[in-house]
Amino acid sequence: MAGEFDVRGGGVLGTVVRFVLSLGVQVGLVLGGAWALVEADRLSGGNPPVLFMVTVAFLGALLWSVVWAVRDVVMPATVGMALNLAGAAVLLGGPTFGVLTLVWWDQQVLHDRGVTVAGAVGRHWRVGDGAGLDPGPFYYYDVVGPDGSRWDFWTAAAEQRPAVGAPVTLTVDPVNEVRPQKGSRPHAPPWVVATVARDAALAGALAVAVAAAVPRPAVVPRPAVVPRR
Repeated sequence: MAGEFDVRGGGVLGTVVRFVLSLGVQVGLVLGGAWALVEADRLSGGNPPVLFMVTVAFLGALLWSVVWAVRDVVMPATVGMALNLAGAAVLLGGPTFGVLTLVWWDQQVLHDRGVTVAGAVGRHWRVGDGAGLDPGPFYYYDVVGPDGSRWDFWTAAAEQRPAVGAPVTLTVDPVNEVRPQKGSRPHAPPWVVATVARDAALAGALAVAVAAAVPRPAVVPRPAVVPRR
């Protein structure tokens, strides 16, 4: 029985496997990609090259999942246009949801439980020089809190850094799960935009999974050509 199974074939098992694989992989990438970006941001301290690499990997995996799902599918032109729109929804909605989650996650946490403290700029330093593949330079400074705690910040230009000793107001996370932000406690981010992008991506993933479930034409091996003597 196992020898007769073909994931590309028209049997019920093959149809179910293709549908579940396609939908599961794309839903996992849309939701997991957003989580991966947030975790990469937290663990790397917002390091731009790290976030860039994770974003590229996220986009590449999402593109591969769509291409794999619709490969060799044969459909009428009108259905093909709808499938193109579904694929575009996945490839645009998924990354949009991931990036907005990355941008707004810290803001939401600080809105929910952030505490405002007064600090002062402690020191300046620079990382990278922009030569070759180096993405720098990045200009860093740290802010010292009233209890001696230090938090690092970076800018793309040296003149954007406040002077050493300048007072800075920060909103910090009491449990230190997200980085502090300059200024007072932020407003809640407009999650409705990210929610629309996520739902569009998931709806597109469902349509792509239906297309993935369509049986493919059987691959008939060509007879071997025996050269004449």
